[in-house]
Amino acid sequence: MIAEHSLVFRLWAKTAPFHPLPCHLIDVGNVTQALVKTSAFAATAARAGAAIGCPTDVLPAWLAYFTALHDIGKCHHDFQGRGPDQYIMPLKERGLSCVVQDRDYRHEGLSALWVQKFLMSDLGLPVQLSRTVGQALRGHHGDFGAPAPEEPEFQHDTWEALRRELEAIVRRVLAPRDWRPVEVDHSVFGLLLSGLLVWSDWIASNQELFPRRVYTADVEDYAPQSALVAMEAIEKLGLDITNPWREGEPFLHTWRTLRIDKARPVQRRCEELARTDAGPGLWIIEAPMGEGKTEAAVYLATQWGARGHNGTYVALPTAATGNQMFDRVKAFLKDRDPELAAGARLVHGQAWLVGEDAAVPSVAPGLSGGSQDESHLALEWFRPKKRSLLAPYGVGTIDQALFSVLHVKHGFLRLFGLSGKVLIVDEVHAYDPYMSRILTRLLRWCRALQIPVILLSATLPEARRRALVEAYAPEANYTSRFPGEYAPYPLVTTVSSSGETAEHEVAGERRRRHIRVHRYPGFLENPEKLASLALDLVAQGGCLCVLVNTVDTAQRVFQAIEGRMRPDDSCRLLLFHARFRACRRREIEEEVVRLFGKRSLLNEDEPGYVPRPRRAILVATQVVEQSADVDFDEMITELPPADLLLQRVGREHRHSRAQRPTGDEARLHVAWPEACIPPVLGKTERVYQRFVLLKTMAALVTREMIVLPDDIRPMIEGVYDGRPWAEGAELVSNEEDFRREESLSEDEREADEARKYLIPEPNPREFRLAQLRLGAFDEEESGAASYFRARTRLGDDTMSVLLLEGTALAEELASSRAPERRVLAEIMMNSVSLPRYWWTGVAAEEGFTLPEPGPSWLPGQYVLRLRGGEWRGRRGAESVVIRDNPDHGVLLKRGE
Repeated sequence: MIAEHSLVFRLWAKTAPFHPLPCHLIDVGNVTQALVKTSAFAATAARAGAAIGCPTDVLPAWLAYFTALHDIGKCHHDFQGRGPDQYIMPLKERGLSCVVQDRDYRHEGLSALWVQKFLMSDLGLPVQLSRTVGQALRGHHGDFGAPAPEEPEFQHDTWEALRRELEAIVRRVLAPRDWRPVEVDHSVFGLLLSGLLVWSDWIASNQELFPRRVYTADVEDYAPQSALVAMEAIEKLGLDITNPWREGEPFLHTWRTLRIDKARPVQRRCEELARTDAGPGLWIIEAPMGEGKTEAAVYLATQWGARGHNGTYVALPTAATGNQMFDRVKAFLKDRDPELAAGARLVHGQAWLVGEDAAVPSVAPGLSGGSQDESHLALEWFRPKKRSLLAPYGVGTIDQALFSVLHVKHGFLRLFGLSGKVLIVDEVHAYDPYMSRILTRLLRWCRALQIPVILLSATLPEARRRALVEAYAPEANYTSRFPGEYAPYPLVTTVSSSGETAEHEVAGERRRRHIRVHRYPGFLENPEKLASLALDLVAQGGCLCVLVNTVDTAQRVFQAIEGRMRPDDSCRLLLFHARFRACRRREIEEEVVRLFGKRSLLNEDEPGYVPRPRRAILVATQVVEQSADVDFDEMITELPPADLLLQRVGREHRHSRAQRPTGDEARLHVAWPEACIPPVLGKTERVYQRFVLLKTMAALVTREMIVLPDDIRPMIEGVYDGRPWAEGAELVSNEEDFRREESLSEDEREADEARKYLIPEPNPREFRLAQLRLGAFDEEESGAASYFRARTRLGDDTMSVLLLEGTALAEELASSRAPERRVLAEIMMNSVSLPRYWWTGVAAEEGFTLPEPGPSWLPGQYVLRLRGGEWRGRRGAESVVIRDNPDHGVLLKRGE
């Protein structure tokens, strides 16, 4: 029971059920203390302490004190007056005015102003640090621009006395000891305090994690009970894990799941370097496809984990590659500690479909009494794609990491989630100028937050390597040890936390692969010719991949092959691209990995063994181009840029097999444009830069054999070094020289476009992130989202659409509240990304409607109602039909 004389305990923080304001402040402070003492956030806490010169034994109490004061602005008549009558009446009976004068009153604005002044005037903290703390408190609902009230006229009225009583309660419970800051890094401390506050507040506000139990108004009685519940909540989230890694542990002992007797050269080199002074910082690992770069990077993360960076996020270009890597990393963690594997998270938009998101609440925190927006934001946070970056171990898409440095709602939480971890970015070459600019800003923040970064690539141009080093450490003055010549390959480049750079050659026997190149003029974007060639190549057996540059071409090639096959043909035919419903795409992805992965290399009596098809054709887009551990006997590819051509070659003869139906020699069949000057590149030119495609043609025009890895560095530098054409000069004209300048201008335009979404660079002198006064972009609907396309994806501006037959799920989608997780997953299984231009100038036919925005709890999603599996509309006299086919994906058909 609450004592009648305790007026401060009559103030409400939450109303469903009632929870007193001082109890909520204590809850949040206790959660903060519990969080920073976990192994998952130990490195983050250490960095926050270093940023303000606060000793380790004093830091937790001060961080908890700061976060606990976040809601002191709720002690105000404009906020308390918005509560239910049964909570307002006791306040009025005690003489408090609860008149709501400002319906737009933002309690976080008063919290920021009040705490800033109190820290300066009463505790004597420096002005700038007090301001940084206030700014962090202002942004705890995701908006650092929340307006602060004008200078209050009621500084000495009853409400002010209650605020001071609240502060005294918080300080007595959390007991921060005397400390004076030195050498404050305001960017780092402001960001880490902001993330810690939001995370602590939402944990303390979630009734599943933190049941609201008010036992007494006796603070000394309530506080320890709150602290116990806080520790239980942290355990439920799996954040208090044991660090299982040991410094100096050999690579093969760490990666027992690989079941190999000998590490690859790049893996051995990383093992050697991990034992030297080349500690955490920026590492760039360049090595051929299939040489185990990712395993080497994960190994390095475990070694740095032994030094305190207890956690890893592996970022990949696509959801499909993320799914495969997640399975590998989860098996790796399970081998070491099943609890680690249970806490691992898959982080991308379709993660609903892969496994269960266990040990995490499915219900949003109860925030009734606050704004409707608060409840919506909290629900958004407890979705996997945002929350999962806080899990100690995560695997997902690169965009989830890049969002951390964009001015999107709660984007800073992702950056906070990455702090204390090791960030691994695979296929770093695969990002366009727009994404590269964002990655540059992320690297700057990683350096400031001391987040170790490992970048992986098989095909990285020297200029790009230099740019990445300079992004992480602008003062590094990186100079290659090999001026005037190609750098060795493979290569490990390291940048220490102090900015010292070094290049490390990788010695050891190289596994060489010879790939014979065949060019087919006139086959580019010609489905009939590609289909005939594909069937001819598998006539005697073998597994063939036909890799094309657009979904439309893939669908037409598949249909052409399908139409030429006999009903009794034993050849397996599959189509894999991004334009399938999520559930169907996942099924196809699993089937592709099952048939063309490593399972056929197991002994027949081993669990998981799958026989390799005798004859099979996979028609695919770029979804199998990067990081996919699949192996084909032969490949047809449409012309791509040189680096992606080499990535595609990496899926051919990838695994060692005793015998192949197509023979020992790997053959690459390149679909070439018609023999004319200048070449006509069709839709491929919309996906890739024309100038880069022409230089790739020049590099291939006289080449009959590609030798891996020997030819990787020369081919990449020959296409991307910016120097004049070395060969194939007949492909160049004055027009093409102009096109080169045009392509460079386009690069710069895309890079400039990224700037408007970026958060400021870190600046030790001030917390500049909090100075963003414009409203944050919505990540689902902003222009930023449409730019997130690695070159493994199509360049179209897409929209996420739920394809639903008739009135399916109408009741669930009409509700203002999100359904339970099972129903959410059922809904999301119908999602697919479709080009926006499909509906440009299109009107729906009678009985159909244009895509409509989904409910508020599915931001960025559209709903398209089908009839008999199709949608119909018209663009003038032209009919537009969109049809969903489980074998072909979503197709667009236009006609009179």
